[in-house]
Formats: sequence, C-alpha cells, structure tokens
Amino acid sequence: MKNLTIAHRILLMIGTSVIALLLVGFVGLYVAGKETETIRKIDQDSIVSIQTIGAARQAFMEARSNILLLFLNSDDAEMESLEKRIQANTDEIAKQLKSYESLISDDEDKKLLEADIAN
Repeated sequence: MKNLTIAHRILLMIGTSVIALLLVGFVGLYVAGKETETIRKIDQDSIVSIQTIGAARQAFMEARSNILLLFLNSDDAEMESLEKRIQANTDEIAKQLKSYESLISDDEDKKLLEADIAN
C-alpha cells in the first residue's frame, strides 16, 4: 500500500464527514417524521376523546347539582323546570357517551366506557 499524502487524507476526512452528516440528517428526518405522526395522532384522536369525556363529565356534574336543587325545592313550577334540566343533562350525557364510542382506542377503553354507560 502506498503512502497517503496530506491531500488524500484531507479528502478522506471530508468524505467521511459528509457521509456522517448525511447519516445524521437522515436519522433526524426519520425521527422528526415519527414525532409529527405522534403529534398528529394526539391532536386528532386523544384531544378529541378527552374533550368528549370532559363534556360528558360536565353534563353529569350539572345533573348532580340540579338533582340536589330538586331535593331541596318544594315549589312545583321550579321542580318541573329542574326535572326538564335534569332530563336535558341526561340526554347530553348519553349523546356524549354515544359519540365517544367512535373514538375508542383499545379493549380496556371499551370496558371503561361500558362501565360508565352502565352507571
């Protein structure tokens, strides 16, 4: 093997550096693509699921306070109004849980939803 001159060594270092930079760039591009896919999944699936469950929980909490007011009230007209609001809350809870069925991600989530619907 003949001796490498300084020029050949510099060219070899430059070539190796370019290959290493390209490799790092491709790995970075792959990782960025995976992260973008994960963020898109969170944005399109997880946040929608959380908002739907949050809306159902809000309707449930409103129903609880209306039920408490119903028990504490003795005025017939006010009781009818409260019963209508409770029915509206119940309908909203059912609607939100029904819309959540399309967002179920796995079997454990399905079991939890069935338990919530049963309750």
